Amino acid sequence: MELSTITPFIEATALGLGVGLEREWDSRDGGELAAGSRTFALVGLLGCVAASLGPYMVAAGLLAVGAIGVVAYMRTAIKDIGATTEVALVLTYAFGALVWRNAQLALGLAVVAVVLLASKRRIHGLTESWLSQVEVDDAIRFFVIAFVVLPVLPDRALGPYGAINPYHIWVLVVAMTGISWLGYIAVRLVGASKGTLVAGFAGGFISASATTASMGSASRQPGARKGVLLAGAIGASVATPVQLFLVLGVASPTVLSDMAAPLAVVLTILVAEGALIFFLARGGDHDSDKAAPNRRPFSLIPALTLAALITVVLVVSRWGAEAFGAAGTVATTALAGFADAHAPVLSAASLVTAGSLSEHVAVLAGSAALLTNTVTKAVLAFASGGARFGTPFVVLMAPPVAGFTIALFATGALG
Repeated sequence: MELSTITPFIEATALGLGVGLEREWDSRDGGELAAGSRTFALVGLLGCVAASLGPYMVAAGLLAVGAIGVVAYMRTAIKDIGATTEVALVLTYAFGALVWRNAQLALGLAVVAVVLLASKRRIHGLTESWLSQVEVDDAIRFFVIAFVVLPVLPDRALGPYGAINPYHIWVLVVAMTGISWLGYIAVRLVGASKGTLVAGFAGGFISASATTASMGSASRQPGARKGVLLAGAIGASVATPVQLFLVLGVASPTVLSDMAAPLAVVLTILVAEGALIFFLARGGDHDSDKAAPNRRPFSLIPALTLAALITVVLVVSRWGAEAFGAAGTVATTALAGFADAHAPVLSAASLVTAGSLSEHVAVLAGSAALLTNTVTKAVLAFASGGARFGTPFVVLMAPPVAGFTIALFATGALG
């Protein structure tokens, strides 16, 4: 008998044993155990044997293991009403059956299951002491837009000029809101007492312009530490190239490759400036915590607004290209940049993916949108924080703008 013949059965048994050992370890403090490591190992082996005999045997085995799980639950429910071990038993059977067809996938899923099972106390502690009702509600909304709405959207060109692909637009919305979640979690992990800089960065994932205005408004308050707030505003601008790096990889890797070097220059300069200003300004008390943007981790209105804005920019850009050629696309994208940097850049990248726009025009249009959005942030800095906040903000934004422009020409990204 060749080793390859029995390898799936060995893997299925080892898989079940691993899950079973975790369950025994979890019950070491005296908890009632529905099934031990040997039972789990045998169930994993049973799944693989059933899969080798055919689909009907897999179904029969699943019914048998399910019945065993029900009996085990009835026996242990008096002391522990949880059914985690029983569900893990059925899942182990499924993993064992999957080993017969795709051992690598089965073993990977088993590792994920063991990690989840072993994280019981951490997860319970998270839900009891860290998550609020607002965050749970927002998480549910995010899962709906990502896993309910997205799969049912049509993945084809629709609308005027065939510029609208609902699926692609919503993928960008999911990506953007997911990144905003990461920024929100960063603030929660760091804590409010040190959160001005991180809060500025996280707020930039939602709206760098709005966050800049928020920091500027806070700088007018008596006793406000303007240097720390200025660093927070710079942190909001740091979020823009980070976000574009991530989302352009989804929208158009080719456009990302052309804009990667200029964006990296901007990111490097902004990070250096923000860190320098923050470390020079920190010290004393922490009154600047009140400047941290008070935002929900996810809100449906901004997500829908982003989708609408991307749609409008796509249609207008295609109209501009049809009516005025490349210059029309660049002009309409630049105008859209005054309102938001992300939507016009992503719209231009999406047109490249759809074959409706050349790479160098998309890079030029996206660059114009980034520059016009910088003008918006400068105006808001002056309007919200006055000259004492707006002037240093503009001075600090000049080097990244210059660096971005030089890098565009130096790398030949404009064609």
